[in-house]
Amino acid sequence: PTMSSATNTTICSGNTLNFSLTSNIAGSTYEWLASDNTNVTGESTSTQNTSTVSDAITNNVTTLQQVIYTVTPTSTLGSCIGTSQTVTVNVNPTPAVTSANTATVCSGVALNLGLTSNVASTYTWVATSNTNVTGESTSNVVSNIINNTLVTAAGGAVETVLYNVTPMSSAGNCLG
Repeated sequence: PTMSSATNTTICSGNTLNFSLTSNIAGSTYEWLASDNTNVTGESTSTQNTSTVSDAITNNVTTLQQVIYTVTPTSTLGSCIGTSQTVTVNVNPTPAVTSANTATVCSGVALNLGLTSNVASTYTWVATSNTNVTGESTSNVVSNIINNTLVTAAGGAVETVLYNVTPMSSAGNCLG
């Protein structure tokens, strides 16, 4: 048999690879294993005998990593071993916010908190409503700056507004 499945695919770190193996002969079986990549975990480096590669792979660094699988098909009739094929899995890193997680501003002054992460990303953020504050965005905003102008009630106490920030990597569209 000759492999007919794709030779590459891409996933986000932490996701489970669900890669079906196919060949030109129906009913073939497959033997596969991954070469060890020390910058990732979860790849099967011992021989597996399934028709789907389903490893949960974690990229432990902030750069794209590749896991190379070697797949060998065998026909069920005649037990003929086909030519091995490599499958390259690109594993994009997961973004993590690295900007400050607290800021203090005076009532009526724009927050202007810049957002950063360990890999190039875009950001979606939203504030949790605080009944003693006005000006917080309680609908999703796509921006790399939290720029709300928060206003507290006259003579009010110090208030807290919580923001939920979700980074999405520019390469691979992986959510952090």
